Amino acid sequence: MDIAHLIEEEATGTPEELAERFGLTDKMLRRYITHLRAMGADIGYCTARNTYYFVKPLTFKFGFSPLETSKAH
Repeated sequence: MDIAHLIEEEATGTPEELAERFGLTDKMLRRYITHLRAMGADIGYCTARNTYYFVKPLTFKFGFSPLETSKAH
């Protein structure tokens, strides 16, 4: 299980618990969350439930897609 999946499941626990679960420092976890946000993930944190969550449903795609161009090779 990875951090993004736990965020999706709204089951991360506190930031400290999440960092410890993955062997990260608090600073490393904050950088990771910042990186996910920079890639377009709208991530919130609920203090009542002690979990990160995705504010809007999203999907993550990794890979290459052909570009539409007018040039023929």
